[in-house]
Amino acid sequence: MLSRAEVLLCHRLCHMCAKSHSILKNVQSVLLISGVVHSGPVHHQKTCGDLQPIKPAAFYNSCSMKYLRVNQHREVVADVDTNNTLFTITVNNSHGFLLFDPIANMFLCWKYNKKTSRLVPKRNPKDISLCIFEELPADGAYTKYVSTKNKNFVMSFKSNGQQRIGKKSNVKKRSRCQPEAFMRVSKQNGSNCSSTYNDFCERMKRIKRHKVKEEIKQLCAIDNSVHRKN
Repeated sequence: MLSRAEVLLCHRLCHMCAKSHSILKNVQSVLLISGVVHSGPVHHQKTCGDLQPIKPAAFYNSCSMKYLRVNQHREVVADVDTNNTLFTITVNNSHGFLLFDPIANMFLCWKYNKKTSRLVPKRNPKDISLCIFEELPADGAYTKYVSTKNKNFVMSFKSNGQQRIGKKSNVKKRSRCQPEAFMRVSKQNGSNCSSTYNDFCERMKRIKRHKVKEEIKQLCAIDNSVHRKN
């Protein structure tokens, strides 16, 4: 027979176990609601930058070993040492993105004829489909950027940072480096999640004597009735 003291001790221990089990269940419930505990594989929550349609990034070219930009002569080059920030802009109904240089205040777009294609900067492009890029795998850790309208339009630069203009079939034969290979460097951080979006859209709202493209209007919620032209 157990003594009275031993019986009381058993009751007290059982009570403590039941209370601990209840606390544990409550903690698990809170964790499940907050998304910390998962029944399957762990999925990291997206940062606010990942959810933004406009993101800052720099593009390093393997051949020139410099960064992409629009220079003061309105030429698209890869010739600057510092990681020059561009905006990548995801538009509706497209799996690609626009490239925008905030210093030059211009988009990067394709201009082509029957034999060649090259990149040119545009303030407010008439055909926005010529300004949409797609990212494809290249050698090693690099990627290449092509036009979604024509996959033969490939972003390519010489060792001096100037564009390589010519037929795609001649690129590897004439080059000792990787003119099409780029490394994309994300410039996102917690403080610029919304500032990049606001910066770009404010610029679009100030375009003079031009009609803003419908894709940009939707992205930036631009209303023609209150569109500023100052």
